[in-house]
Formats: sequence, C-alpha cells, structure tokens
Amino acid sequence: MDDLLEILTGAWRMLQDGVEDDQHPCRTALLATTGPAGASLRTVVLRQVIEAGRLLRCYTDVRSAKVAEIQRDPRVSWLVYHPGEKVQLRLSGRAVLHMADNLAKARWQATPDVRRQVYRGVAPPGTPLDDPTAAFPPPAAETAPDEGWENFAVLSSQIDSIDWLYVGRQGHRRAKFRWQGDEWTTSWVVP
Repeated sequence: MDDLLEILTGAWRMLQDGVEDDQHPCRTALLATTGPAGASLRTVVLRQVIEAGRLLRCYTDVRSAKVAEIQRDPRVSWLVYHPGEKVQLRLSGRAVLHMADNLAKARWQATPDVRRQVYRGVAPPGTPLDDPTAAFPPPAAETAPDEGWENFAVLSSQIDSIDWLYVGRQGHRRAKFRWQGDEWTTSWVVP
C-alpha cells in the first residue's frame, strides 16, 4: 500500500475481477450522470474492463433516462466499493453510447438470452405501471434472437481520473490518478 503504481494496477485488477466473478463485490457499480434535477445515480452491472484503453463498460436500455442524460452531457462518474479490501474507487471520464453498431452487436450476441429479457420491456424504463408483472411480455416458447435488440446499448466510458481510498483501522490512505497526455500522473492526498 505504499507504491502508487501498484495501487493503480490493483484498482484495475479489482474492477476486472468484478467482471469475471458474478459474486465479486465490484460486479456492480454506481454510475452517475447529470440530469435535469442535478446528479442522477443508479446501480449498473460492470460488463467489461479494458485497462489498456482505460475503459469501463455496462449495458443499458436506449430508452432509459441515462441515455438522454449522456447525450446532453457525456461526463460520468463511477463508484465501486470492495468491503473486504476496504477500498473505494471513484472513477470519472466521458461516456460514449454504442447503439446498433458493431460493438453493440457483438456484445448483444455474447449476452445470454435470459439477460436479453430486460431489453424486451413493453415501455421505456421508468414508465408507470398498474401491475408490476406487466413490464415484460410473458416468456414465449421461442423468442426471436434479436427481439429487444433495438433497445440495447453499450455504455463505454474512458476513464481519465481515479480517486482511490483505503479506509482501514490503522489509518486511511488516499491517492489520485489522472490521465495526462499518454500516462497516469499519481499523487497521495489527504483522505
């Protein structure tokens, strides 16, 4: 915990572990956008981490409020916490939405059918319902492989800032990492 570059490598590893292990505490993250009323926060499933490209990816419904918010202002922030390691990561960057492009198609095809069900909703996310079971059509014996595809998007965020915080009994530690030019700059900061 004294080497800033090891901490940075460990942060990316923690995120990658969240993608690879369904039970890992970093599987889900909080994603913040800016909406009409200010900050808008929601939990998302971390689907892909590409350290070399500084990318975090999740999936979303193109009809969701976050898509419109990102189209207005692409700045996003992520929050991940690992309770066992006592490490919090706050990551910031700009988001790009992949809708009906090659990346979206590849990720759609790699998504199991059972997970595609959420994109087959009868109305946009957030639409009021009288019956909570009416959000999705009943499962059919056979579902067309691309049913719901038109509602699927990949949210890809290139990270340019990481705030790492360790909250241990022996004392807290905090470090900041900023992407400048073609490398990370590092510094310790007061927790």
